[in-house]
Amino acid sequence: MKKSLLLVGLVLALATRSVAQTQVALFKNGTSFYSKNLTLEAKQGFAQLPQVPRATFGTFWVGAEGNAVRRLATEKVARVQKRAATGLADLLPNLLGQKVSLVVALGEDTQTLEGTLLAGNAALLSLRTAQGVVSLPLGQVLMCTSAEAPNYQHTTTDSAHVLRIDFANPAASQPVSLAYLQNGLSWVPTYRLDLTDPQTASVALFAEVLNDAEGLENAQLNFVVGVPNFAYSYLASPLAQGNTVEMFINQLNRNSNNYYSGRMGRADITRQSMANLAADLDDGDATTTVAGETEDLYFYPAQKASLPKGGRAFFPILTAKSPYEHVYEVSLPAANESSPRADQAEPLPVWHSISLQNTSSQPWTTGAAFLSRQQNGHSLPLGQDKLTYTPPGAKVKVRLTTSPNVVVKTEETETTRKEAGKLRDGYFYDLVTVEAKIQLRSYKSEPIKLVMDRYVEGEPLRSDLAWKTDKLVSRQTGYSLPHRLGWETELKPGEARTVTYSYQMYVRR
Repeated sequence: MKKSLLLVGLVLALATRSVAQTQVALFKNGTSFYSKNLTLEAKQGFAQLPQVPRATFGTFWVGAEGNAVRRLATEKVARVQKRAATGLADLLPNLLGQKVSLVVALGEDTQTLEGTLLAGNAALLSLRTAQGVVSLPLGQVLMCTSAEAPNYQHTTTDSAHVLRIDFANPAASQPVSLAYLQNGLSWVPTYRLDLTDPQTASVALFAEVLNDAEGLENAQLNFVVGVPNFAYSYLASPLAQGNTVEMFINQLNRNSNNYYSGRMGRADITRQSMANLAADLDDGDATTTVAGETEDLYFYPAQKASLPKGGRAFFPILTAKSPYEHVYEVSLPAANESSPRADQAEPLPVWHSISLQNTSSQPWTTGAAFLSRQQNGHSLPLGQDKLTYTPPGAKVKVRLTTSPNVVVKTEETETTRKEAGKLRDGYFYDLVTVEAKIQLRSYKSEPIKLVMDRYVEGEPLRSDLAWKTDKLVSRQTGYSLPHRLGWETELKPGEARTVTYSYQMYVRR
């Protein structure tokens, strides 16, 4: 392949007529989709871009307004770079052929050598002296003196890959669009929930952005909510990597990202596949429906920002007011055939949570939530938890901490037992009736809402407090059908109460 000696910065200057207008959609899984519009000079029917985007396989697209793209290809070109010299090794190439005086170390002594510098690099230099040519390690040189000031610009030459775009027709000013998916740019959502107001929370969502992909300049950023399905995001485009054919096919064949659990991986694209083709092929004309929120993904409004590669940034996304209430929650020990008793002499952990309603028009994505309130002009920390995805109009619970001021204990008593009531698989099962008590005590100074739940492999009978008894699906081979029991009550300040309920279950002897 023919090589050209080019300054990469010069390539961009010659090829680009306008600064790229960039829009980026950031996903939370470390992938981002770039859309760029720029104008290139293509008087000879082609243009070169100095960098090949690190696009993932199958996502790199180039369009030409009023023209057609005939070919995309990577080319290897020589690259010349200049920078300020940082040491003697950088200065030596600029001193070649000049008379110099060197002070060199010889053990604990030093010696001065004078002559014409013949060659020099980071390891070795050669000097023609009156006695002959002297070669010595650069590390021995303590000082170098020359008659004239040296050029302090250090020049290096290496090679780089550029992207060549061939067009159907030459153009002095060709509008071009680039689009590609790339790994290395991501955002992490964090919430701040201010509970200073006793009924309305101030919700603020921020995006913490980590950029290890490429520098961004005045780019529009969209922060995406949803679960993207980019099946080949683990694999770089052949244009963006220098792998051999064998290496690329091997990477394509692997089952990355747990996308498939069976034997067939993503490499089935090398074969014809109709597994996802709809069965009702004769059911009229096919139509396409586009959801108002871009299918099942939601894009938080764009904002412009610049961020260099390796940079980190913090962006506000939304603020909202949300009605909330305090809720205290406790899960009672489960009761099953192998462990039917659930006595709990020690108090059970009671979680103090808040229940928030999303009254905004935007969904809340899953993220870390820090809770605080204001006192005397300063923030007091209350806790941190995960806020899960909450669409508009829905409610979500966020935990604050366990409360020592709400005490919940349980005890159970077997009231009846019908022995050997059932025989199965060589085992006898007794039908047991259990009376259970929940002892409640609030030491709070205000009324509280207490929510309790329990998993029971058995049949609920009665409760002196209104309850929910949801029958659950079970693959267990025992006789007792599982239920989820639930209670909700209000405890007054300092109130103590006992809740009594009963259930039946089969217990293996």
